[in-house]
Amino acid sequence: MADDSVTDALIEDLELFDVHRKDRTGCQKENGGGVALICKKELQTIRAAEYEVESLELLWVKVIGVRTNLLASVLYASGYDLDVFTKLRTSLQLIPPRLRRNLVLPGDYSIEETSVKTRRTRELVSVIKEFAIFQRVRGDTRQRKTYSSCLDLVFSIEPSTLCLHCASTVK
Repeated sequence: MADDSVTDALIEDLELFDVHRKDRTGCQKENGGGVALICKKELQTIRAAEYEVESLELLWVKVIGVRTNLLASVLYASGYDLDVFTKLRTSLQLIPPRLRRNLVLPGDYSIEETSVKTRRTRELVSVIKEFAIFQRVRGDTRQRKTYSSCLDLVFSIEPSTLCLHCASTVK
C-alpha cells in the first residue's frame, strides 16, 4: 500500500519545484519508501507512467525542451529482487526509439561491483549492452569500515551531459 503520510509539501518547496513520485507498492518492503524526481518549476515536466512496469520502483518523467525532449527517471533496484533488471529491460523496451536517444537513468542499483558474475550483475550488463547506455558515475558512492563500492549509478545514452543540455534549451 502506498504511504500517503508523507505529503509532497514535506518533500520540497512546491512554489519552486514539481514533485513526481511513485510510492512503494507491491514489493516485499511494504512500509514507506518509493522513488521521486523533484524538478524546478521552470522546466516543463510530464510524468510518463506508460513506460513504467508494475512492481518496479522506477519513475519516468519527460522534460520538454525547445529543441529536444529528455526522458529522466529514477530507479531503486532492491537487492532482494532478482528480476529487477529484467523489469528494467521491459520498461526500456516500452520507450519509443526517438525518446530513447535522450534519457538519463540515475538510481540505487544495489550492485557492488559489475565484475562480480552474479545473475543480477549479468542481467544489468546485458541491459547496458542492449540499449548502449553509458555509466556516468566514477568512483565510490558508498563507504564502509572495511570496503567501499559504487552503488549509486547514473546511466545515459550519450556520453555527454544531457541534463545540462536539456536545461539550457528550455525557454
